[in-house]
Amino acid sequence: MAITMAPFYNVNARVGPGGANNPTDVMLVQYMLFTICIQPRPHWDKQSNIFTPTAPDCGPGAIFPYTGVYAPELERWIRNFQETANQRGYGPLTVDGRVDPAPVGWGKPSGGGGPKWYTLQALNRLLYAFNPDSFANFPNLSDVPGPLAAALNSAQFISVRAA
Repeated sequence: MAITMAPFYNVNARVGPGGANNPTDVMLVQYMLFTICIQPRPHWDKQSNIFTPTAPDCGPGAIFPYTGVYAPELERWIRNFQETANQRGYGPLTVDGRVDPAPVGWGKPSGGGGPKWYTLQALNRLLYAFNPDSFANFPNLSDVPGPLAAALNSAQFISVRAA
């Protein structure tokens, strides 16, 4: 049976303490956190009530505007998201304040000693649940910053070697 898989938005390198914090990677995390935790409008609010996170006490300055610049408060936002996601059944996520590249996409635990889900899997899953149509068109939405849109529109393929 032929199928189409929804896209999976990933980072190239770690965002957070000790990470490379590449600008478009940080921008992706900022956009996802702001959309999920604070403001789903105008594109994501169809089902945005399914998560209802709590925000950390540091204010939104680390996630909006989408600057692509890592700030220490971003770690608090990531930790808060990870804790809330675990409480709401979108994990288990490691609560470490960082977003690592997900080596696997939809619905696949990372393995390696038990089920572990990547923060990016939960972020993707929630945005998809909020609005599948917006998710499919994510790179072209009017509120996505130009550098992030360009990075997301440049398709990257993973080569798989035959066994």
